[in-house]
Amino acid sequence: MVTAREIMHSDAYHVEPHDSVVAAAQVMRNKKIVQVPICDAGRLMGVVTQADIVTRCVASGRDPRETQVIDLVRHAQATVDVGDSLEKVLIVMAAHRVRGVPVLDGDTLVGILAQSDVTRSLAL
Repeated sequence: MVTAREIMHSDAYHVEPHDSVVAAAQVMRNKKIVQVPICDAGRLMGVVTQADIVTRCVASGRDPRETQVIDLVRHAQATVDVGDSLEKVLIVMAAHRVRGVPVLDGDTLVGILAQSDVTRSLAL
């Protein structure tokens, strides 16, 4: 059985709760990702997406340099455990209509599993 641990990105990019929205946007740009987890001492608090930045910050007239990501946090409803099967990962992604999920070991973020990781594992 192929597990989430075997196919995830082991480098879990994240931002801290009090980082600015600009800092989160820069991580997204630099890593070519559309969402970034928010972690406090390695523990997942939620995620912030490009859409959150546009609709809940910029379009609302908030200053992205002054707004902290904690103000935009969306609790990560779609997560998987490192030992979850590829089948479960696909079910979670489909059920939540997301292209990527945080991978947890207990309540600690250990990686990100993107749709492209799943596709790559199926092609091999």
